[in-house]
Amino acid sequence: MQLKMSKPFNENAVKQLLLQENEFISNIFSKMPLPMSELVSDDKNKLVTHEKKNMSKDNISPNSSGKKKRAQTFEELHAKLEGLKNVKRLGYKEKQLKKNLKTRMKKMSKKKERIMQKKLVKIEQNGDTLSNIKEEDSEVPKVPRPKPVFNSEGKMVFSKFDFSEIGTRKKLPKKDAKKMLLELKQKKEKLKAMEQSGEKERVEEIKEKDAWQTALAKAGGEKVKNDIDLLKRTLKRKENKKRQSAKKWESRLDNVQKGIREKQEKRQDNIMKRKKEKKMHKLKKAAKRGRIIPGF
Repeated sequence: MQLKMSKPFNENAVKQLLLQENEFISNIFSKMPLPMSELVSDDKNKLVTHEKKNMSKDNISPNSSGKKKRAQTFEELHAKLEGLKNVKRLGYKEKQLKKNLKTRMKKMSKKKERIMQKKLVKIEQNGDTLSNIKEEDSEVPKVPRPKPVFNSEGKMVFSKFDFSEIGTRKKLPKKDAKKMLLELKQKKEKLKAMEQSGEKERVEEIKEKDAWQTALAKAGGEKVKNDIDLLKRTLKRKENKKRQSAKKWESRLDNVQKGIREKQEKRQDNIMKRKKEKKMHKLKKAAKRGRIIPGF
């Protein structure tokens, strides 16, 4: 016996019903915290899971939030840093940002240096020219660094003005009194010879010039030693000092030698005394034991 259907079978209607049911069930499972099983749709044959929905939410573009773009290139970082330098008072966030920018710039420069070194090694191995690398290196902006400033003594100066020499007098080299006396005597003899030869005007000019030089030197705070008598006295004083110091040194040496001799003599006396005492002690012991020793 065959069953007969009152209405013909509608495939499209059944398919729509199944799709609606599938969507309803998938919505329910997506809202549940439990892990979802694989649901296969008849039309697309794709996996619909809770994880994929979360991934689609995470894949939203970052620029859509409206935040500022982060500086990527070296120039942008440098521009940001210069902008912060112009600000007089920086807050905590600005200081941290400045620090981060500096570290990023350092890292970027180190990275570029490493890349350049690797390229150089490759070129040395292959024997290529350095023209391509120079072009790339020219594109990298270099921040100018201030050069250190040194004064006349070779010391580093941390200011535009050098205040180290203010209030200090330059020490002139000390001249020997003997040499100065010889020079003055020679000059005097020379002037005498010039006077005798008839060059009196020339001699007067030299004397006037010397007088001006001495006056200027005294005004500048220098000690002028051009008096022959005073120089002779200083020489005599120095010689006397030398003699006295030599005498003192000799007496000191004599005292040292005398002290050494006295100590040696005392040591010898002490040694002889100890020997005698030991000998006497032995003789006394022998006399006590019954030995006949003269004098005991």
